[in-house]
Amino acid sequence: MPTQKADYPLTEIRRLLEPGPIVLVGSTWNGRSNVMAMGWHMMLGFSPALFGCYIWDGNHSYEMLRRSKECTINVPTVDLMDKVVGIG
Repeated sequence: MPTQKADYPLTEIRRLLEPGPIVLVGSTWNGRSNVMAMGWHMMLGFSPALFGCYIWDGNHSYEMLRRSKECTINVPTVDLMDKVVGIG
């Protein structure tokens, strides 16, 4: 069964990201898509929301993120734990 995603207003997202959960970073470039698990990130600003992270240039996702210049940040729920471990 597909997981239902929910959008959250940027002004309210910091309450989910500040505790430091594992997040899934999604990217798409040149017809390819990728998802990576990330554990190091932080909120840098709140209005507008500004999210900081470090992605090593040796990481498979790095080049795709650099070229597309955009990504999604997804906070997985507990029921996705096995999938997150598989991704990460």
